[in-house]
Amino acid sequence: MAIRTLLNDAGLASELRVSRAVSAELSLHYAALSIKHVVQGEERYRVRGRMLTVRTGEHLLIQGGGEGEVMIGRHEARGICVDIGAPLLAEAVRHHALYDERVEQRLLQEDFFDGERAPSGRRTTSR
Repeated sequence: MAIRTLLNDAGLASELRVSRAVSAELSLHYAALSIKHVVQGEERYRVRGRMLTVRTGEHLLIQGGGEGEVMIGRHEARGICVDIGAPLLAEAVRHHALYDERVEQRLLQEDFFDGERAPSGRRTTSR
């Protein structure tokens, strides 16, 4: 498995990584908001006990952090992982709330990510 970190802002607990793997299994920590996008192949994620398969061109949004894992089979998979930490999300909410108080109300609602869809239209969101 090859993982390359393109950005790591430890102070804001945020990272941007690209990966390429075959036959891999890896434990993960999901940030306050994690976006997993599969550029090629198929990746299976365990999120809060649920298994979710993400295929080429699809993405998975995970809200609220936690522990999980990713499993990649015998065929090569390439992906992009964006982990946005709570401090960065809080700063973005504070900034936008200065201009429109509805932003904070909307971003902090439980159902904010409900209805998000992968490009193919298949739901892959988990919170």
